[in-house]
Amino acid sequence: IHTMYKYRTSRDVDVAPGMGIDGTDALIATERNAHWTGIGQNVDSRCSQMLVGEWVEFSAHVKLFDQSLNPTAEGVIDPTKWNKYPMMTATRRLYREGYENTFYTYKEDYAAASLAVPYNNEDYNLVHGIFRVKDHHRLYWEIERAPDNVVYTINDVSLKKFECNNQEIVPNGNFEEDGTTKFWKPYGNDQVWSIVTGYGGSGNAFKIENRQHYSHGHMMYLNTDCL
Repeated sequence: IHTMYKYRTSRDVDVAPGMGIDGTDALIATERNAHWTGIGQNVDSRCSQMLVGEWVEFSAHVKLFDQSLNPTAEGVIDPTKWNKYPMMTATRRLYREGYENTFYTYKEDYAAASLAVPYNNEDYNLVHGIFRVKDHHRLYWEIERAPDNVVYTINDVSLKKFECNNQEIVPNGNFEEDGTTKFWKPYGNDQVWSIVTGYGGSGNAFKIENRQHYSHGHMMYLNTDCL
């Protein structure tokens, strides 16, 4: 795992002893002077190319700080606004047509995994998503889009095949997994998202306020192999 040296921006990554979940070690990304920088990893293509066409699940826990390693102030991180929250971007490298084995082109799949709500500025937060692996010669993931100059640690990262369960087409339908919006993606900008008491006064529900358009609301990518 390493920093993404895209555009050669000044930044650094180190091991952060004891800063992970339950006192484990984590990685820390510092000197992030631009939102499109962060920690990433090249996936072993011997494995990832076997998964082309398959659905996979990405999960990581991220904790965000200011430059002095204090928790981010209220409003710095906003899961409803682009470049204001951490997401996972999957970058594919492909040979250009007519230039096989010589020149590459890049395809970036933004927000393949997104920040789940509710957001806690003093703790680790889940970045999660499922996506179908597309054709590639190289596959690279990175946690990017946290605001400029925000430092973050990353812990408990996984990328694995997402198995089909035709008895549960809609995962986390009751919002009981971690008490978050895991698997869900609100559609639309400038909304207010929260987990509230569920139907009948028990369990959880996902509430969206300040909808700017009738088309805005809750959404989810489904594993279509189950349908």
